[in-house]
Amino acid sequence: MVWVLEKNGKFTVKSAYNKMLKERNGNHSVGMRMQGIFKRLWKLPILPRTNQFLWKCVKNILPTRDKLADVIQDEEFGCPFCSHTLETASHVILECPLSKAVWFGGLGIHISQGSNLMDWLCSWFDKLIARQVQESEGCKISIVAWCIWNMRCDKVFKGIVSSPEAIIHKCKREFAVLEKKHNTNYRITLPQNRIHLYWQPPPVEYHKINSDDSYYADNNSGGIGLICIDFAGLHQGSKCIYLATATSPEQAESKALWEAMNWAAEKELEKVVFELDAKLVVDAVQGVSLNIDWRLHNLILDIKNLLSSHLFWQCSYVPKEKNKVADSLSKLARTQRMSGVWLLDPPEEILYQLQEETNHVNAI
Repeated sequence: MVWVLEKNGKFTVKSAYNKMLKERNGNHSVGMRMQGIFKRLWKLPILPRTNQFLWKCVKNILPTRDKLADVIQDEEFGCPFCSHTLETASHVILECPLSKAVWFGGLGIHISQGSNLMDWLCSWFDKLIARQVQESEGCKISIVAWCIWNMRCDKVFKGIVSSPEAIIHKCKREFAVLEKKHNTNYRITLPQNRIHLYWQPPPVEYHKINSDDSYYADNNSGGIGLICIDFAGLHQGSKCIYLATATSPEQAESKALWEAMNWAAEKELEKVVFELDAKLVVDAVQGVSLNIDWRLHNLILDIKNLLSSHLFWQCSYVPKEKNKVADSLSKLARTQRMSGVWLLDPPEEILYQLQEETNHVNAI
């Protein structure tokens, strides 16, 4: 059986829930503005519990006392901090005198009387999306709101009384953790220099076949490029295959790898390294993950069988900078609707790139 709601054909509770929710709500969908806000909200680099808290604020589903007044009798429904009015999300987070003091003391923000929490947060996200404020400022606003709510819950469920100073101190501790996390992530995720990346020759006695695809979504066509080079960096064959019908980039990449392996079998190559720049396909072939379109499972299985039947064949992922020649061949196949094989002299379109790769091999 195939679960058509997931790309890999496997059942998930999430997809089933989304389907049920869609059927229940009919055609009522979230507007473009709110879609952007929710997308930005979940990408804020804060603790997941704080993201979830913000989502509840924007959806106006925080479990405040005003929402319980209609179903629970003889309970205290006033604000836990000031006890002067019915507790609403807007009051406890923004309008309560204690909350106002925290906002002003923590971030220097003055809260106007009558502010609505949902509208207030959405206006901040609008500014964040428009890049009128920094992401760090959005994170700090989220932390202050969360700390106020956290102290509110301590008061309601544990009887712990907090002062504005104590909440501000807690906020500043969280700011320091956020800053430290940001600096750590910045060091870890510094972009690597990918300018001087070149094709690498295979081990001695091996051949390397690089494959790539060029997919055009407007008419679902594609092209496959294959290049075979030996351990000395010498051209041993090039191949272009035009795809009149291609269903997706993953399908074209998988087809390219399948064609590469069949070509190696035709050439009776015993020791081959197959390289491609589609990590999703490589992971599926290597069994690391099968998070790929379920319609490609049989093709992936064929590739696995070909790979396992040859002792000295291996498949690996490379960045696109190391797959330039195969990329050029795939584009040539698609744009010129060309299918052809060059066993001796390669096509003129890749001569310069081949020479550049050969020069780099000779320089090693």
